[in-house]
Order: sequence, then C-alpha cells, then structure tokens
Amino acid sequence: MEIARREQYCYVCPDMAKERQKYDEALLGEFKKYDEDPRRWVDVAYERFLGPEIFFNPEICNPDYTTPLPNVIDATIQASPIDCRRGLYKNVRDIKRREIAEI
Repeated sequence: MEIARREQYCYVCPDMAKERQKYDEALLGEFKKYDEDPRRWVDVAYERFLGPEIFFNPEICNPDYTTPLPNVIDATIQASPIDCRRGLYKNVRDIKRREIAEI
C-alpha cells in the first residue's frame, strides 16, 4: 500500500521554492488525507513534493549525498560495456516518453 500512497499523492514540482510558498500561503487547503484504515490516517502536505525531490536534489536530505539521480544513472550507463549503452539509454528515453504522455 505504500507504493499506491506515493503514486496517488506525490508529484515532482518544477520549482521547490515556489511550491513551498504555495503550501505556506494556503496550507490547510493543500493537505491530503490518506485513510486506508478508518482507525489510522495520515495528513500529507510538504511530503507530496519533498519525497520525490530527494531523487533530484539528495542534499536536502543529507549533505553527504550530493549526486542527483539522473547523474547517477548516466554514470552507471557510462560504466557499462559500450555495446550495451545504446539499449540502456533507449530504455531511459522510453520511460521519459511514457511519463510525458501520462501528463
């Protein structure tokens, strides 16, 4: 259920500062309530965009981790055998196209 919760409530924002300001200005209206079990519920606000943001700006979670996920993926593909790289980059491109089409 954790995955369903993330897919339903989380999103990647283009500008984290503007998104945080939006939540500060109208905080009560931006809360999402997740209640899978009537005895247990969770309010989700900043977490909606901060969770996914860690993949692209890991230093917001821990200053020791400063390499964004796209750079890690690129470095990993570059470290793979040269004859495999085209297929790996094609997979990344196909995933991005699918995500853009869903928007």
